[in-house]
Amino acid sequence: MKTVKKATVILLTLTLILTFAACGTKEEPTEQKTTNITTTKQEKTTEEQTKEGAKTMTVTCKSTTSEGKLLTKCAATYANGQNLVPEITWDEVPNAKAYAVYMLDESANNWLHMMAVTTNTTIKEGEAIQGQYIGPYPPSGNHSYVIYVLALETAPASLPGNYNSTNPGIATLSQSLGTILAQASTTVTYANGDNNV
Repeated sequence: MKTVKKATVILLTLTLILTFAACGTKEEPTEQKTTNITTTKQEKTTEEQTKEGAKTMTVTCKSTTSEGKLLTKCAATYANGQNLVPEITWDEVPNAKAYAVYMLDESANNWLHMMAVTTNTTIKEGEAIQGQYIGPYPPSGNHSYVIYVLALETAPASLPGNYNSTNPGIATLSQSLGTILAQASTTVTYANGDNNV
């Protein structure tokens, strides 16, 4: 009887040991391998993108003071300005057929001050643009004007936007411009009563 009990205890003990051993065997190495494969694929994708060349650019407005305030001569005539288009430059983007340029007063519900299209990478101060421009004329306070440049794969027949009025913002305006190869912006400020020279 004691021998049977001992045998039973031994069998139970062995069963428990085997059960714990089976439970302890997890497929963690397989999960780690999967993670590594995913990481490797992401790294390859990044490498491929780098080889293709990142299409980036920088936009600069040169008609400003050292503090980034737009020169008064670029303000609207009824705001003591001369309504001169500010000088804007940006980097050339490969394969871009045209550049769309917008200036929005984001302090006033994206009031559209400028919409232009060009094949150049510079708009000179006072240049006659293919588009429309009205200089800043903030009724009060200091306003922020964002100048956007969008590199386009194809030249647009026309530019979307409500000139000299409120707009939904650049994200919505750019939706009908086709493929955008690159986009960048710079911000200038202008306040009511400014006399920036």
